[in-house]
Amino acid sequence: MFPAGAATTGMRFRFGIPRPAQREFFADGASLAAFERAIDTLVALGGDAVEVDYTPFREAARLLYEGPWLAERYLAIREFLDHQPGALLPVVRQIIEGGSRFRATDAFAAQYRLLALSQMLRAQWQDIELLVTPTIPTPYTRAAVLADPLTLNDRLGYYTNHVNLLDLCAVAVPAGFLPNGLPFGVTLQAPAGSDRTLLLRADRLHRASNATLGATGLPLADTPPMAEAV
Repeated sequence: MFPAGAATTGMRFRFGIPRPAQREFFADGASLAAFERAIDTLVALGGDAVEVDYTPFREAARLLYEGPWLAERYLAIREFLDHQPGALLPVVRQIIEGGSRFRATDAFAAQYRLLALSQMLRAQWQDIELLVTPTIPTPYTRAAVLADPLTLNDRLGYYTNHVNLLDLCAVAVPAGFLPNGLPFGVTLQAPAGSDRTLLLRADRLHRASNATLGATGLPLADTPPMAEAV
């Protein structure tokens, strides 16, 4: 695994990106182009892009809402649900109540599968310092999410739902705007404990990708990059 603090040394670094066939933007070509620009920016900052198999990450992500981890959520508020089921938004209640269907054998099977996925990814983390993905595949309006909350919330977590289960740390970085004026961003991910290096890379990418503080029109704070301050 890459040493912690490597981002301060000026060394080139290797970052993983999903293979082209595994990149999902749900027909949003503008977000696809924005992601490719972010990759180019990281390369200009000294990175070497490495295509990785994204399948294990996606399988782990599906365990979060399709597997027995839902039972933990259900257990936490089961008494509340029994007495005040109408206090939850219907879509939230529908998701959490799904946790009641799992058995102990399902929980153990999913835990074993998650350990296997983590083991499969060990070789990838030996070859890359961090993984770079879009933060979300495509932005949706609040009205669109309200109209189809299950489908669109699932899509919004396409690139991030695996992070906690795989014991990763992550930071979302603004990476400019789409032609329609909506923001685009990427998420840098690495194994737990890599926070310092991840934040150094994120700081450099943020400054290289943005001239203003979000949509405010104000310039980014004129402070030295984190890598120079340590």
